[in-house]
Amino acid sequence: MLYPVLITDLDNTLYNWDDYFAPSFRAMVHFLSKETGIDEDVIFSDYRYVYREHDSIEFSKSTQELAFLRDYSSSRREKLAKTAAIVFGQTGRVYLHPYEGVLETLSWAVRVGIKLICVTNAPLVIAENRLQRLKMSGYFSGLAGYLTDWKETEFRGRSKKRIYWGLQKEELNSKRVAYEKIAGTLKLSPKSMYIIGDNLEKDVEPAIDLGAIGIWAKYGKECKPKSLETIRKISTLKKGEVNVEKKHAVPKKAIVVDKFKEIKKIIHQPPQITLEGFELD
Repeated sequence: MLYPVLITDLDNTLYNWDDYFAPSFRAMVHFLSKETGIDEDVIFSDYRYVYREHDSIEFSKSTQELAFLRDYSSSRREKLAKTAAIVFGQTGRVYLHPYEGVLETLSWAVRVGIKLICVTNAPLVIAENRLQRLKMSGYFSGLAGYLTDWKETEFRGRSKKRIYWGLQKEELNSKRVAYEKIAGTLKLSPKSMYIIGDNLEKDVEPAIDLGAIGIWAKYGKECKPKSLETIRKISTLKKGEVNVEKKHAVPKKAIVVDKFKEIKKIIHQPPQITLEGFELD
């Protein structure tokens, strides 16, 4: 029998990234504006430029590169950046929490013998820390993400219970490369792989093309209007590209879920084994 593996996206699949990041970012901008007297719209614009330069909305040293801070001394700039990061983090703790039913579903999956792998285009360090803050890190036996300035061997050593796949940014434009590497490492048949994500083009279609079961987390497109407005103002995408998945056709073979916990009805559970080695019905 093929033992199932659940490969899940992180942002907007396990938790609402938009409603976490947007208010945290606004709080950080408000702090910087209050400290420097610079208009918030100018700060938004500077952040957008930095994010586009690095092609990442979560570039960790973005504040240090803001144009309006260039005339500040390096010590003043570093102090502002450090405090801004603290403000972001403190605000984020209020808004960072899993979607309803996620923790219970992950616990169920581990209990019945389903291996869990997380795949994200976020930097591995950020993804690892976020899984810990979401109190779900212990459920995953593998994590694949963008490898920045960490050496993969050093990162892999952080956990003996988890396999890490460090990927280049271009390899995550479509997650098929990540899926193939995971399948190769774990010697998986695509038929045993259940893959869920909120992005039809990057998460779901590559899964189906590979021969796996692709599941669209439709609920991941839902966020507060103010969050969407904030994300659009600093997006690295060109105008009109934000949330383009709404216009993207759902593949015929895709399974659509409105809640993460619906996975329990989709995945075929592996047989339960007694101590004597007999399968239970």
